[in-house]
Amino acid sequence: MKKNKETTKAKIYDALVDILENKGFQSVGINSIARKAGVSKVLIYRYYGGLEGLLKEYKNNPSSSPVIREDELSFLADEFNAVQNNKEKLYDFRLELAKRTVDSAIENIQSNKGLQEILRWQTIESNTITEFLQTERGKRFEKFGQFWSGIEDYNIMALLTIINSSIDNLAISKYNKMLDGTELSQGGWDEIQKALLYICEAVHEKQQRDNE
Repeated sequence: MKKNKETTKAKIYDALVDILENKGFQSVGINSIARKAGVSKVLIYRYYGGLEGLLKEYKNNPSSSPVIREDELSFLADEFNAVQNNKEKLYDFRLELAKRTVDSAIENIQSNKGLQEILRWQTIESNTITEFLQTERGKRFEKFGQFWSGIEDYNIMALLTIINSSIDNLAISKYNKMLDGTELSQGGWDEIQKALLYICEAVHEKQQRDNE
C-alpha cells in the first residue's frame, strides 16, 4: 500500500513538473494535473492537501528553490548557534551563507524552466495560489533573516533582497537579455554571478570594518 501511495505521489508531482515546463503556469490546475498523472483529483487533495501543498512540495525540492529550502533552515540554525558568540566565525558564516544564496539562486533559476514559470506566475497574476506562494517565500525569508540578527547595519539582507529581485527579473524575462541587449548566455550568467559574489564580499568587508 505504501509503495502504491509513493508511486501515485510521484506521478502527481511529475505531472506538475511536466505541465510547468512544457505548457507554462497558465495550464497548472488540479484537473490538468490529475489528467496528466492519470489519477483522480481526490488523490491530489489526499496526498498534498490540494494545489497549494503540491506547489509547496515543488518549491522545497533541492532544484526548485531559488533561495533556501525549508528543510535547510534548522540545519543552518544549528550552525548559527555554534558560532554566534565568535565574531570572526560569525562573519565568515554570514559571508558564506550570502555567497551560497547567490550560487543557489543563479544555478536553480537559470536551469529550471518550471521555477521560472512559478516566478513568472507570482509576478503576473494575483490570486489565492500566488498569494500562498508569496506568503511561503516570505516565511522562509523571515527565518533566513534570523542569521543576521543583532546587526545594526542590514546591508547584507538588503543586498540579498536586491540580488534575488534582480535574478527573478532575469529569470522571468522572455527575452533573456542584459540591459545592453547582450544575449544572456552561460557566459553572461557566469559574469553576473561573479559580480554578485564580489558585492557580497565588499559588503562583508565593510561590516567588519564598521564593527571593529
